[in-house]
Amino acid sequence: VGGALYVLLFNRDVANKDVTLPLAGVGAQQYTLYRLSAAGYQTVATNVAVANDTIALPALPARTANLLVIQRATTALFANGFE
Repeated sequence: VGGALYVLLFNRDVANKDVTLPLAGVGAQQYTLYRLSAAGYQTVATNVAVANDTIALPALPARTANLLVIQRATTALFANGFE
């Protein structure tokens, strides 16, 4: 497994929401979070380490779209890209 994994998170509610994303077996190392809101695009977090195969995002703002770009470790298994 290698390369980036992209996850889209939408909060359509009028209240902030906590999100916990378990990533066991994905080989996640770090992530960058981007956000689109009424104010426009912004980079929220850059190169944050993944702890215990879980990403916890407290209080995603209401009415936002969020893009997680997760960097994964490269392993010998599936190194040729055939999964």
